[in-house]
Formats: sequence, structure tokens, C-alpha cells
Amino acid sequence: MARLPGLTTGWMASRFVTDLLIDARLRGTTDLIHNVVGVASSTRQETAVKFIDDFVRPAQKEECIAHGSFESLLSRDDIDVVYISTPHSSHYENCLQALEHKKSILCEKVLTINATQARKILDRAKQENLFVMENNWLRFLPISTAIRKYIESNKLGDIIRVYADLSYGENPESWPEGHRSINPDLAGGCLLNIGIYSLTWVLQCLYHTLPSDLRQKPKIQSLMSLYSAAGVDETSTVIMELASPPHGKHKAHGIATTSFRTDWDPNKCQDSVPCVRILGSKAELQVLGGPASRPQTIRIIPQLRGNAKSRRQMSGAKGTKQDDIEVINFGPPGEPGGGRGMFWAADEVGRSLRDKEVESKNMPWNETLLMMEVLDEVRRAGGLHYPEAIEKI
Repeated sequence: MARLPGLTTGWMASRFVTDLLIDARLRGTTDLIHNVVGVASSTRQETAVKFIDDFVRPAQKEECIAHGSFESLLSRDDIDVVYISTPHSSHYENCLQALEHKKSILCEKVLTINATQARKILDRAKQENLFVMENNWLRFLPISTAIRKYIESNKLGDIIRVYADLSYGENPESWPEGHRSINPDLAGGCLLNIGIYSLTWVLQCLYHTLPSDLRQKPKIQSLMSLYSAAGVDETSTVIMELASPPHGKHKAHGIATTSFRTDWDPNKCQDSVPCVRILGSKAELQVLGGPASRPQTIRIIPQLRGNAKSRRQMSGAKGTKQDDIEVINFGPPGEPGGGRGMFWAADEVGRSLRDKEVESKNMPWNETLLMMEVLDEVRRAGGLHYPEAIEKI
């Protein structure tokens, strides 16, 4: 049983807690039970009370206590792990506060604003022997796990290129002034808010799937367009070179794109445009059925060898028939059982705590730091600087 309190009562927290309290047996999980034992609001206790009434009490019988401050909640000694879902700009401060109270942490992505902050959090956690995990929930979805296994098994051959895009298709001018997505005081911009999903696909496919002795830090090139009214990025493109999985024989390129203005799925069909393409020497794997943050389907297309003329002549050859294309539908990320699929990451936390691990094997600290270093380099090259108040340590 994982006893978990939450810091803040916002949109993300409501969805996480709703998922967390879905009967775990519906998804085949029988070794864990999650309980929310406390909720803290940064504004007033009444907000925490309403959150509990709306999202906790309808789903669990165990008592959940409302707290009017983070300090009050963190002072309790009956909790296993703290879930932090404050704005990005507060993650560093809140994580340090939790570690000072000897509490393990599940923190929403991104873990901190920059790599220096993340390194300090993880160094402190190591010193205190406390578990910390960034809640990059995409990494724990069954579809992500399956795709990594496809790559590691060499079914796709040597991976040469990965494309991933997550873009909104909205105009920042339509948002009110101070909207969290474009507010520099809250670490706004598309890169840290939605671009991290595109980057996650690149790194989980081209870094995590390699044996540790073959992994290389990526060479990075990037371009960024800033939204002049707020000074945060509205479009970012990142190209990385890494060793090619599964054996590191070649170089692979990862292209991660994100934008507020364009749309990954312009005709809202979802199955017409892959949000991720993984190109191997034997086959291409396409990810469809939703945005890159919560896709549902994979399509594996065998590679047909030969020049253009021979391809036309081989119209009946293997690789040109629909029967040769493998399609697997995983369903919505929360199936079976419903929800958005955030409980897969929570299950990882529960098992890690049970096994007395301080970091997740599927979301290890070195990969969290690598992501933060990539984000730092892309922001540096693009001229995206946040206020000193949220960048400092």
C-alpha cells in the first residue's frame, strides 16, 4: 500500500488523483493499493477540503486530511511519498522542502527549471537515501514499454531516425495575459510544457534502449522561435545525434518538434498522421491514435528494398500488401479500467518504494538529468531565459 499526500490542488493533481484511485485490479495490478492520505493547498485549507470532497472521498474510504500549508502536510510521519504538482517554477523549492522533511517524491515533469537545480535535488535525495522520480508518465504507458521492447529485440533493425512532434494548433494571442503556457514567471513556452513529450520519444528510443556501455550523450542542434509578447518559445525544433539501438553500430538522428501554432493532427483524424515515426533498417514503426503524450496504436511497416523501378515492378512483393503491415491497438492509455493512464507511473513508484529503491529503473536519475541538460542547451541556443528568481539555486 502506497500512502500518498499531494501538494497543490490544480488541474493536473485532479487528474492524477482520479487515476490513482481507480481500482488497480481493473488493470491487472494486484500487488499495490494507492491511498491519498492528505492534500495541501498553497492558498487556503478550504481549497484542499473541496479537492478532497470532489476527487478523493468519492473513490476511497480511508481518511484524507486537508492541510492549509505544505509545511503542515510534510510534518506528518504517516506518508510514504509526496506527489508535487505545483507549477514548474516551484518544483525546485517544493522538492527541497519535502527532502528536508525526509519525504520521498513523485514530482510532475519537468523536475526543475534547469539541470543545476535537478542535480542538487538528486544529490540531496541520494544523501538522505530517499526516492525521487519525475512523473514523466509517458515513459510508463504500456505502448511505450512495448515499443522499447520492439527496438531492443532488433525487430525494427538498426534505428536510424526518430521523428516526434507534439503541437497544439492554437494562437498564443488568443490566450489571456499571464496564461501559464506563456508566462515566463511559470517557466512557460512550448518546450518545457509540451516539447518534453517529443524529446521523451527521442531519448527513450535512442538512449534508454541501448546497453549502458553504448549510450552516448547526444550532439544537439536546435532552433527556437520566441513569442515576442511574452519572451517564451512558441516553436522549437531539436535535432540530436546518438548511437543507434539496439547495438550502437551506426549513428542515429532524433528530431523533436513542438509548437503552439501548428497542429500535429490538422484534420483531427488521429489515425491519418503519425505523431512519432521510428525508422529502422528492417521496418518503420509509426505511433498513432492520439497526440505524442497519449497515443493508442502502433503500425509496423516492413522495409521494401530496391530502387524505385524495381518497387513498381514488385507490386505484389512482400511489404506492399496490407497483410504485411502489423497494427496493434493498445486502446486509450487508461485502459483497462479507464482514466488517463497516470496510474502506470504511480505503480512504478509503489513498487520502487516496496523494494527500497531510491530511483526508478525505467525513469532513472541519469536520464532525468540528461533531459534537463538537453533542455538547458536548447534554451541557451534559442535565447530563452527565465527570471533569475526561478532559475537560481
